[in-house]
Amino acid sequence: MKEEAWRTKPKNLEELWDACKVAFHAIPDDSLPNRFLSDFKVTIDGVVELETLHVHSLLSVCLFQTFCQDNAMQHVKTTPKWAQANGEVERQNASLMKRIQIAQSEGLDWKKELRKYVTVYRSIDHSTTGKSPAELLFKRKIRGKLPDITTPQRDLETRDTDAERKGKSKIYTDNRSRAKYSDVTVGDQVLLKQDKTDKFSTTFNKTPHKRDAIQGEEEEEEEEEEEQEQEPRHPPLRHRRTKRKMAASIREKQTAALKRMLNFNAPPMKNAAAEPVWKVLIYDRFGQDIISPLLAVKELRDMGITLHLLLHSDRDPIPDVPAIYFVLPTEENIQRICQDLRNQLYESYYLNFISAISRSKLEDIASAALGASAVNQVTKVFDQYLNFITLEDDMFVLCNQNKELISYHAINKPDIMDTDMEVIMDTIVDSLFCFFVTLGAVPIIRCPRGNAAEMVAVKLDKKLRENLRDARNSLFTGDTMGASQFSFQRPLFVLSDRNLDLATPLHHTWTYQALIHDVLDFHLNRVSMEESAGHEASPAGARPKKKNKKSYDLTAADKFWQKHKGSPFPEVAESVQQELDTYRAQEDEVKRLKSIMGLEGEDEGAISMLSDNTAKLTSAVSSLPELLEKKRLIDLHTNVATAVLDHIKTRKLDVYFEYEEKLMSKSTLDKSLLDMISDPDAGTPEDKMRLFLIYYITSQQPPPEADLEQYMKALLDAGCDLSPLNYIKQWKAFTKMAAAPANYGNSGVKPMGLFSRVMNTGSQFVMEGVKNLVLKQHNLPVTRILDNLMEIKSNPETDDYRYFDPKMLRGSESSIPRNKNPFQEAIVFVVGGGNYIEYQNLVDYTKAKQGKRVLYGCSELFNASQFIKQLSQLGQK
Repeated sequence: MKEEAWRTKPKNLEELWDACKVAFHAIPDDSLPNRFLSDFKVTIDGVVELETLHVHSLLSVCLFQTFCQDNAMQHVKTTPKWAQANGEVERQNASLMKRIQIAQSEGLDWKKELRKYVTVYRSIDHSTTGKSPAELLFKRKIRGKLPDITTPQRDLETRDTDAERKGKSKIYTDNRSRAKYSDVTVGDQVLLKQDKTDKFSTTFNKTPHKRDAIQGEEEEEEEEEEEQEQEPRHPPLRHRRTKRKMAASIREKQTAALKRMLNFNAPPMKNAAAEPVWKVLIYDRFGQDIISPLLAVKELRDMGITLHLLLHSDRDPIPDVPAIYFVLPTEENIQRICQDLRNQLYESYYLNFISAISRSKLEDIASAALGASAVNQVTKVFDQYLNFITLEDDMFVLCNQNKELISYHAINKPDIMDTDMEVIMDTIVDSLFCFFVTLGAVPIIRCPRGNAAEMVAVKLDKKLRENLRDARNSLFTGDTMGASQFSFQRPLFVLSDRNLDLATPLHHTWTYQALIHDVLDFHLNRVSMEESAGHEASPAGARPKKKNKKSYDLTAADKFWQKHKGSPFPEVAESVQQELDTYRAQEDEVKRLKSIMGLEGEDEGAISMLSDNTAKLTSAVSSLPELLEKKRLIDLHTNVATAVLDHIKTRKLDVYFEYEEKLMSKSTLDKSLLDMISDPDAGTPEDKMRLFLIYYITSQQPPPEADLEQYMKALLDAGCDLSPLNYIKQWKAFTKMAAAPANYGNSGVKPMGLFSRVMNTGSQFVMEGVKNLVLKQHNLPVTRILDNLMEIKSNPETDDYRYFDPKMLRGSESSIPRNKNPFQEAIVFVVGGGNYIEYQNLVDYTKAKQGKRVLYGCSELFNASQFIKQLSQLGQK
């Protein structure tokens, strides 16, 4: 009777609970966990549709969940009505059943035969891991008849092999079944799969349903909330969804690390309405450069940062507020922190070091805290490993402060001591190590021989190997690796040396971002320009009006910047004008509606009092904040593009760009180089020096002495400093590039005539005389080298590149790569400095290669003017 009582369908919550009490009495008390009743009540309270609930099913679910929890079992759920989800289990079940059938047919004990089969299965190397299950479990091979000495083994390589082979299998299966990422979004109408009841049943139910949520990628970010334990709320949709966790960009990873640090090294609160803990942020110049491209002042305030101050500035005590420090562990910074402890400036101290702090400096802080009786106030000390600056989702530089210490000049000066070179290499390697810790991946390293890039590769491989050797304290194991790996394959890290290509940094460019960096003051995603204080003329004898300096932030939130930063400048000018025309049309529409309704000149508050027939006007007015933000961005890019255009027209940069493209592609020149240098209206002395250096670098053979003397005389007459040429002549003579200059491919431009499209009456840009040049797609040397190494191509240019795998137990001097499969992700790093021209070329390369992902990094980011100065310094020695 009791059995029947709790199998009947209850009519309300009270009857349900009474039936469950009967069910509990039917089960011995000692068979239930103590917390089962409370868990069961919570489950009952969450039931919505009681009329469809079967008590027996609910009780079974509760018992099963409790059983899994007590036995530390994870209940992995699959998509219902999709047989492939259980394929791995069903394949093993088929093997077990086959063994049982063989035992039955031979009259053997199937239980004993099954144990034999399982023993054999556990002893044989697995197809994906390359090792047997028993060896992975016990860290040794199953003992045979001969004794052996066991050595502890790391399973990092096994995990990589397993992930890589499973990833390849997944890609193969997805291609065969034509799987693709689902484009279903919240609010879409979808059809649900249904069971087959007869021959006339359709695969999908004809009644459309509205998608109210998407499980998968959005919820993967909420791993702390254990979303995997929730039941799937919907049957499978007609759109197949491939669940592959996309790798976060390096910008997102570094931003997340900073936000965690600003939240006292705890995960940021999910509840945005909660009041943050108010605190003070103390940083040095290095910390300021790391934070400024990633977090705006508003974001800092939202995280509770009321003040952000420089460490070495004069700071007043704030005794009731915690302070978060974000500084490099230098001797000066450590002394100032100790001074703050002695002065009792803050309530508590959270010390975060940009790179790892040494034990001796940590002891200095401990001594100062002990002497100031502030031991309890030093709450946390963390090594953040954030010693690099992220400028884009796929671009980073090592430093902005003191960059001359690791510059091209510092590395290549002839009188450099071995100890100085070691310091430079250690500085670069320390920052690269921080980059890979933040990225959460151990790369495979490739580099050329006989230059600074090889020195960096050797040191980085050693540092990564030493960290991986200590499995307990390794920064590349555990949660960080699980949450931060790229996908199924380790990334390729290509180290390049600036000496492999000196022409590209000197090249006049034609894309928006690179042009801004070349002709304006642009660093850390902020462009600064001087503009006149007013248009009226100054009175006679009065001082000229002082120019104001205005700064603009070009951030990831600026959609126009994200879309057009890699576009040719004429295309950008067109787009700015189109955006401006669109804005004016929307603004005129609002004014027209207000005029029609007699509201011209009235307060905006009157809009809310209009009747229903003013919905159109209300909608237009409600979009005003968005229009104002759009107008701000249009004004920003109008001002920036106008400043760039002034430089183009004044210095004839379009002519220089076209001429240099022809030089680098060995095309026919329509004007002699001597005429270009001698033209007094064509560019500045620096432009002419850049042009001649590119000619000299890209020439197969140096020009004859007589011609060279003629060129040098013309350069001197134009006001050029010949020091850079002196260095380039030495470099050309002593480097391998003298025998095989860099190949720049089929570069060049396609002239489309003079610019005319935006030369209408109301245009902001007077482009008269400026050439409308269309770029040809071509690979620069660094891109070509990357392509050879990513695609495992045999090429004399890269065949001699060294190969390092930090995860191998023993280092190998071989240049032969162990990985025979093309890479999907890569990081290119240029030792000696990089530029936006190479970055944009790699971006274009990635767009042409579906599924590839490339990051670009450099020891410093310089424009042509800064690079010329370094060459000049080298030429004077």
